[in-house]
Amino acid sequence: MRILRVRTGFQADHSSSSYLFYAVDGAVSPEGQRVAHRVAPDASPLPADRWQEADHAGNGDGLRAPLVAHWAVTYRCNLHCPFCYSESGPQRPLGPGPQTRRRLVERLAAWGVLELALGGGEPTVLPDFPGLLAAIRAEGMVPNVTTNGTVRSDTVVCALAEHAGVVHLSADRPDLLDAARGEGISVRLGETARVLRTAGVRLGVNLLLTPDNVRDIRRSLEAILELGVQAVTFLRPKGSWAAEHWPDFPTDDDLTHLADDLRSFLGTRPPLRLYVDTALRGEWARCGLLTDPEPEVLGCGGGQRHVAVTPEGDVYPCSHQHRPEYRLGNLLTDDLEQVWAAGTGWAGRQRYLRDCEGVQCPCQKLSNQPEAPARDKKPSLALRTGAMTPDSCAARRLLDGAPAL
Repeated sequence: MRILRVRTGFQADHSSSSYLFYAVDGAVSPEGQRVAHRVAPDASPLPADRWQEADHAGNGDGLRAPLVAHWAVTYRCNLHCPFCYSESGPQRPLGPGPQTRRRLVERLAAWGVLELALGGGEPTVLPDFPGLLAAIRAEGMVPNVTTNGTVRSDTVVCALAEHAGVVHLSADRPDLLDAARGEGISVRLGETARVLRTAGVRLGVNLLLTPDNVRDIRRSLEAILELGVQAVTFLRPKGSWAAEHWPDFPTDDDLTHLADDLRSFLGTRPPLRLYVDTALRGEWARCGLLTDPEPEVLGCGGGQRHVAVTPEGDVYPCSHQHRPEYRLGNLLTDDLEQVWAAGTGWAGRQRYLRDCEGVQCPCQKLSNQPEAPARDKKPSLALRTGAMTPDSCAARRLLDGAPAL
């Protein structure tokens, strides 16, 4: 049995692309966050970590692969939500077949990824979804699943109960959920939550912040409590639709209302664990809701802590910025070293971080600008509260052309 050391903050029972900021016993400091280890019986030896040179060996931060892969296993979805950044819907194809997905699981495991955040699209519409979950666990990785909660065959429920780390239901209060996704969706979601709880599935909710709920977040959280979930993760709207229809959201005034409502709600000591998406880390820090647990990470951590994988195996730093200049490579056709630490992978990561220009969610800015040729300019890194410092982070070294951590 092999145990691989990973960074503080990686949680096998929850997505490590979010930060815990509230538990039943109160706020959780970075030092109090749990440390998870990947334990894989009979795991084959992993490639040697090439970033063990003298100048980096002592920092304990050597990452030869991302911790998390956000894998859109399909862009097919039985719903069609206007704000979906992947533009998923019933008209989209299922994508490559089961053999391709199994091969991608093998390659992700060989790369050293610890967690697969399965989404899309709606992953449960895949005929081979139960077998896919089993294959991921067999390779020693943690599959966390995001679902709209409307597909719940017996085989899917059993597979989620046996293999999934956490199942994240996309939810909100009933009136907003039905208005956005269709009449009766909230009832269907409640039924699914009951079935999954009965089967022993660990349940969480992904709560997308919108102009309709941000100033009355208590109502959304109270509705979510009725689902019997254990955790809620707050998400930022992303993608071109959100940039066009909800520009500059959330505003500082939105966040002030949100923080006040959250503090009032947390005063009731609800039986929940609350997380925030890495893309909202800066806003949460400015509101005093979170002490930044990873100030050395630029923006959301795309290309540093996590990557996005398409159904065909293409790899990008971010799941909604599939620009050619950010493409790191393909897991099925390219050498894994070239996807991350050299070649196109290294170049794509550098370009993505350079374009971030030090903002907390770089893709909010990138969604509003046209694709442009490569620039030589490096980010000013005059950052807001909770962001990195210019001389102390892995992103800085990556931008300067030093070996990745």
